This record gives sequence, C-alpha cells and structure tokens, in this order.
Amino acid sequence: MPDYDLTLTANFEPLTGIDEQKPVTMFSINPNPVTDRAIIHLDHRSIGASYFIHDLSGKMADTGILRSVKTSLDLQHLHPGVYVFSIADSVNQSLKIIKR
Repeated sequence: MPDYDLTLTANFEPLTGIDEQKPVTMFSINPNPVTDRAIIHLDHRSIGASYFIHDLSGKMADTGILRSVKTSLDLQHLHPGVYVFSIADSVNQSLKIIKR
C-alpha cells in the first residue's frame, strides 16, 4: 500500500444562531449639544415607551414617557455635562446628550 502525505486545512466560524447585525437607531435627539430644549424624533413603535436620562455616574437625572413621534423635552434643569438618554422599548437603545 502506498504512503500518502495529506494535509487538511479547515476554517471554522462560530455559529451562534443569532443574526449579528448592527442595531438600527430608532430615535434621534436634536439639537445635540442642547441648551434648554431637545426634540426627540422616534419611530412610531416607540410611542408610549419610557425614557431615562442618566449622568455618567449612573445617577438618574430625568425620566418620562414618549407620547408622540416628536417629543420636546425641557432640559433646563440639567447641569452642563454629558448624559445618556435611553428608551426602554424592544430595542433598548441609548444616545449621549451633551448639555451646555
């Protein structure tokens, strides 16, 4: 029987069973940086969702409910700095807000 030299090379990619796509931003904040008021523009599927604003230490600075696709928020009470605005809906996304 003849001797054979055989080399096999295999490349494996992990299978997670989860479609790994980049999240689609479902809302925007304008203007950003903000001085007094911010307008939140969101997808109609997020109407009725709660929003949260936290400072970078994690302390809650504001919360409320988004009642339309275009919601005006009074942010005069926030001290200047960077905050995280998040919406508690099926996507659970967040964006940074800069308050001047």
